[in-house]
Amino acid sequence: MWARLTRRRVCVFCDRSRLETNGIVFEDDLVMAFRDKNPRASVHLLVVPKVHVNNTTKLTSQDAALVEHMWKVGKDALNQECARLEIKCATPVFGFHQPPFNSVEHLHLHCLAPPYEPAWNAYRYMQSKLHHFISVETLLERLQSIPSHDNP
Repeated sequence: MWARLTRRRVCVFCDRSRLETNGIVFEDDLVMAFRDKNPRASVHLLVVPKVHVNNTTKLTSQDAALVEHMWKVGKDALNQECARLEIKCATPVFGFHQPPFNSVEHLHLHCLAPPYEPAWNAYRYMQSKLHHFISVETLLERLQSIPSHDNP
């Protein structure tokens, strides 16, 4: 389940040994949360599903529950990391980079506790007309607006 090939390489987020070096902070049957290896804020965590999903464009209305679970795990893990580091987490940010601006072809939720380091990184994690980054709330609204084909 973890070793999924993408473009003839093993997906970095499907390779558990790579994630362990970053510091796994939470894991259950569906997702794993870990510290970003290149943090852009005081606290920067990523939450990834264990099942390989390329990016937000591959999600359907049926994936809303997974995204909600990722968000809950991200909020809990971010709060715990902030408490551990004695950092105030007043304005957390939760969201996803959109193709072609995503760096890894495996769905991952960014969970950040600003301030950003350096400050210009704030632009990487804000919604704009470029649509390079989408908040988890906006993604959930989009997924919930997709008609489900399961109902007769």
